[in-house]
Amino acid sequence: MMFLTKRTTPFQEKHCIQFGLEIAGRDIKKLVICVQCRFCVHFGRDGDDVGRKRARSNAICYFSPPYRPELYRKHLENQHSSEWAEYCRLPPDEQRVYFDKSKNTTMSSFCHSASDVLHFTIGKKTCEHNFVLTTIAEPIVNLIEDLFFHPDDDAADRDQESITKANAMKLFKRDEAVIEQHRRCTKNPKLSGISDHMMSQFVRVVVAVDLQFLSKILSRSDVWAFLIACDGYSHFGISSLDIRIRLSVEGVLYNFHLVLVPFYDRHTALNIFNLNVKVLDVLYSQWREKLLSVSNDGENTMTCRHGGLVTLLGKEAENHILRIWCPAHQIDLVIKGCTKRMDGGDFYKTAHAFSVHLRAQQNLATTMGGTKCPKDTTRWVAFDKLIKWILQHRVKLFNHIESRNSIQSPSKPWWIMATAVTSMFDTVAVTFAILQSRDLVLSQQQGEIDNLILRLCNSMCIRHEDIDKSFLEINQTDFYKLDAWWISIETIVGHVEDQGSWARDMFSSFTDDVKAATLGGIAKFAIELIIGLKKVRAEHDSNNNAFNEDAPPVMPAQLFRLRPRDFNRGVLDLFRIRLAKFWTAAQIEEVEADHRDLIKAYENEETVRRTIDRHDLKMMFNEAWDSLKDRFKTLRCFCSGLATAKPTRHRLNPIFRY
Repeated sequence: MMFLTKRTTPFQEKHCIQFGLEIAGRDIKKLVICVQCRFCVHFGRDGDDVGRKRARSNAICYFSPPYRPELYRKHLENQHSSEWAEYCRLPPDEQRVYFDKSKNTTMSSFCHSASDVLHFTIGKKTCEHNFVLTTIAEPIVNLIEDLFFHPDDDAADRDQESITKANAMKLFKRDEAVIEQHRRCTKNPKLSGISDHMMSQFVRVVVAVDLQFLSKILSRSDVWAFLIACDGYSHFGISSLDIRIRLSVEGVLYNFHLVLVPFYDRHTALNIFNLNVKVLDVLYSQWREKLLSVSNDGENTMTCRHGGLVTLLGKEAENHILRIWCPAHQIDLVIKGCTKRMDGGDFYKTAHAFSVHLRAQQNLATTMGGTKCPKDTTRWVAFDKLIKWILQHRVKLFNHIESRNSIQSPSKPWWIMATAVTSMFDTVAVTFAILQSRDLVLSQQQGEIDNLILRLCNSMCIRHEDIDKSFLEINQTDFYKLDAWWISIETIVGHVEDQGSWARDMFSSFTDDVKAATLGGIAKFAIELIIGLKKVRAEHDSNNNAFNEDAPPVMPAQLFRLRPRDFNRGVLDLFRIRLAKFWTAAQIEEVEADHRDLIKAYENEETVRRTIDRHDLKMMFNEAWDSLKDRFKTLRCFCSGLATAKPTRHRLNPIFRY
């Protein structure tokens, strides 16, 4: 008895040109499992529905095995008669570029379906069923084509095998296995019918809509100020530039990723500046009048006072800008500097060398349950994790050191210094995390830094000579003094003993000279840390020096303490000219009136007074003003513009985020 087997005619690559097809899916063996009609993709199906009982489908036609030329011809003659007839008259060379010459970077071809839920119009305004469709300006379309995708991705040669996978579309490849399994179970070829090129077109549409919305937001009159921040790095081997903005709409603060674009040029200040100007000019031509501040991470490309990005943007802006240097990065530099100077530099060198040795010991990692020594990077957070890991596994590491006499192991004083600094690292880490909050304003960040200094001084009993001169009454060998700060030796001994009995017993075994050197190293580190933190300021001047004046008050708990005269002179007058370009004189006067009403409400209304008294340093801007129940709206809009000036969260770790 003979059994009929299902035809499995393989796909012939030459049919891509002959019938206008495109490979849409392959299996793990690289065999073609699905092809799509390029006429459906670029032109849609014929719209003549005369005499039809059912609405014509707008879906793209996909072909699955067996691949038979007669099926291709039947579809093309029925659904694309005019285009197919024109296509057949062309020579092979022109057929190769037929779909590229006018549809190479067209987004609107993917928005043709009348049944789509979302409708977008590129370059002109339309409406349908009394619903105004989203209008995307043509300059935004051109911006996307110029910046968001490398020209090689839109080359004329569309061979699927030659399309590079080292682009943004590789992010979608992680779902390929799941889609393939589902396609086989459902026997639905459409599930694998989207190519990287099609996905890139969809991404272009989504990005265009988002940029159009941001353009409309920037053009609002109540948005009188905004902040811009840039960060360049590599992700998945793609060099990228991340541009973020912070602005307020109707008194509410928002943080946006403006663009994250492939950046193929050198990361010089001029190249980054030109890209920023290009993007902002397209989104809003008057951005130079509204730019209030620029945030940076302290890198030379950003902060150079002659040709850095901040300087170039400051020259381009029509008003004075605030230069914001991320305090978290400044703290990172302070701690790294103190750590590398500790014990004459030997403390850090020993820790790094010891970590390199431990990471190479595979047998040691196996005996420790697969736990491997963390890698020391350029960030102090990584160094903190390294020291804590070493201290946590010190018993096993002691045994390892004894069995390997040839290695250069840390000395006993090193262990005491390590356990002493980790407690200070823990105190800093709490503030470090708070400073990276999205919604903190400048005054709150400075307050958190001041509180950090106070906590460190209290925990280590560090005193300033102008406040406490009791060191004059004790022996010179009983305290350590650096600049105007001093700490007693007895306090340091107590701090070491607080770290555990093992630290106490190890320290007690030292000779007097070793004890003095160890305590001196800890004291020097603690005081240098305090001195460095005292210099951390978010706002800097044009010479990159710390700007010592207080940040403008923007919170209700700050504003009610200001007399109207001081508020007008010290805050409002500084930005009156900038405001007058977008606000009327009546609106500016209403800011003054709202401030006076806020003072009166605090003095005369018990509810307002209790509400404001509950505001503390950790209360966010939006939360604080929302608690006043939509009162003082104009004052809030003005203060929200000032509150956009804040250090934004830059990359402190090699991850892809914000």
